[in-house]
Amino acid sequence: MHPDGDELLYLVEGAVDLVLDEDIGERCISLQPGQAFVVPCGVWHRVMVKEPCCLLYFTPGRSQVRWRRPLSPN
Repeated sequence: MHPDGDELLYLVEGAVDLVLDEDIGERCISLQPGQAFVVPCGVWHRVMVKEPCCLLYFTPGRSQVRWRRPLSPN
């Protein structure tokens, strides 16, 4: 998660899934070579590598990392 600005991802080669943790649940976006995606500021996300790849990312400012998804209150 990047609190200081949007992150630009550009897939040069290979294949990845980008998983966004949104308020309504997870959303998965598949990227193919030549495709780009902008992760909005403040959105938790992760990249799942589907095949060996070269991924460029441009991230302004700080990053925050969490190791576990918080438990939802039920």
